[in-house]
Amino acid sequence: MLLATPLQHGTHSEMLPEIRTNLRRQAELWKREGFIHGDLSLRNMLVNFDRGPVRLWFIDWITDLNSFEGTPRYASSEVYRGRRSHDSDRYAIEQILCILEGYR
Repeated sequence: MLLATPLQHGTHSEMLPEIRTNLRRQAELWKREGFIHGDLSLRNMLVNFDRGPVRLWFIDWITDLNSFEGTPRYASSEVYRGRRSHDSDRYAIEQILCILEGYR
């Protein structure tokens, strides 16, 4: 059985290098494919910590990329102006990594 739980500060420290790599790889894939999540945050990501490689799932995608919806803590300045891009997703990923690594 595959178990996935929300990504949280401190609970997956042994997986952090693989999580970091997967997040950055996913951002590059989305950029190549033209996808923008729009609301990346710890609560919108699930991680599989079963045996094998770490797998991430991304939930609660924003459908109106010109609105201000989402989680302010992870939002770049362009999100506050009602615009989203690959850069705003990348900003959110870096904020998430800082939190997971113990920076507040």
